[in-house]
Amino acid sequence: IALITAGLMSMAFMGFVGLVKG
Repeated sequence: IALITAGLMSMAFMGFVGLVKG
């Protein structure tokens, strides 16, 4: 469960950074 949660958070963070950087 921890690995899946970390993976989802990582993808969400990368997506957020992508939106901020445009």
